Parts: sequence; structure tokens; C-alpha cells
Amino acid sequence: MSLCQNTVRSGSLQSSHGLSRIARNCSFLKELNVDKCISDKGIKYIARRCCELTVLSVARCQKVSDKGIRFVPQKCTNLQSLNIAGCGRVSDKSLASLGRYCHALRDINLEDVPDITFYGIESMVSGTLS
Repeated sequence: MSLCQNTVRSGSLQSSHGLSRIARNCSFLKELNVDKCISDKGIKYIARRCCELTVLSVARCQKVSDKGIRFVPQKCTNLQSLNIAGCGRVSDKSLASLGRYCHALRDINLEDVPDITFYGIESMVSGTLS
């Protein structure tokens, strides 16, 4: 039996140990919801091990920035849906990387991400940062 979908509740990842177990044992994971409970380091680890992700939600993760988000498209090229709502440390830089690598991306939630501008959205569509 393989796990295709997982939701991690806020506070349930008390250490990187739980996250590493998910990534190590669920390499074929398709959908992951880690709202409010992951950092850049955690996102990098998940992206490296779970390259088959098509849906990723990191909404309201205060420790998520461009540093983590920009790593996702390089490894998870089949990503179709990304929720970064409320990730206040994410900016236009991440969107260009998403546009460059994630050609299957069809749904992105940018609600309450103040550093995302029209130019960032344009760069995502074109795959380059102007």
C-alpha cells in the first residue's frame, strides 16, 4: 500500500524527525498539506525526497521564504497546485522559478502574500524575472 495524500496538523511536527520520516517513507506522495508547521529547511527536505508531489500547501507558514519555495519547482516539476497564502516572506523571486520549472502548475493561492506584485505574476507566466 502506498500513501498518496497526507495532512500534517499545526504543532504535530515537533522536530525534523517526523518530517524526515514522512519524506523518507512516502517518496511517492502526491499531495501534502503542512499548513502552519514547516520551515524552509523542511520544504527543501520534502522537495528532495517527494519529487512526485502534485499538490503542496504551506499556507500560513511564517518560517517559509523565497529560500524554501524556490527549491520546490526545481525538484517537484509535476506540481499542479501550490498554496502559499499568508507566507509573508515569499516574494516575486519565487514566482519566476515556479514559471520556469512547473509547467503543469494550474492553481496557486497567493492570498495575503504582500511582496507578490503584478510583475511577479507576469514573471511566473513567462518563466523569467523581469
